[in-house]
Amino acid sequence: MSKFASFAEYPPRSLAGAEAALLTAWASLERFQDELVLVGGLAVKCLTKPGVGLLPGPVTTVVEGKDLFGVAQKTTVPVSGIGALLVLKLNAFAGRQQPKDAYDILLGVSRYVDGPEAAIASFQAEAAAKNRGYGRAAETLRRHFFEAGQSGPLRSAAFALEGQTGIEDFRTRQSQIVEQVVTIGRALIGER
Repeated sequence: MSKFASFAEYPPRSLAGAEAALLTAWASLERFQDELVLVGGLAVKCLTKPGVGLLPGPVTTVVEGKDLFGVAQKTTVPVSGIGALLVLKLNAFAGRQQPKDAYDILLGVSRYVDGPEAAIASFQAEAAAKNRGYGRAAETLRRHFFEAGQSGPLRSAAFALEGQTGIEDFRTRQSQIVEQVVTIGRALIGER
């Protein structure tokens, strides 16, 4: 479950805190590092920024900063591929209906470093790869992301906008986000 109901509630340094925790724990996970990949909010951040080396399946990213003890650290961490991450986020949404999961789907596809079409193709490749979570993810798209009044688009817009100040036309911006999420939901399934 997300700790915060909207983007506005996230402390400005929350991702930096997550990175510090990762840098602190990563060394102690040395014997498991070949079997681990980064998922969740940090993975979305890594896959939506320029400079990530993109390969099929997990990619790697350099995480650099201070750990929880203030020691400068730099490490390379495997990150889930965008297709598998979208399957994971959709399965999470199916189970808990958290606005952040819906928003991460929007962000992951719309700002993917190789573009939305590549993110969509990667998600669709998960079906061919027989990802066990793909069926539930596809059903979640149909049940929650295909129409403007469904929970995926509405929760994504709520997460993005609630608590934000200075939005001149809140309703217009909300409608834009809802429509973008519906468009993404349909594209992920192959319906446009």
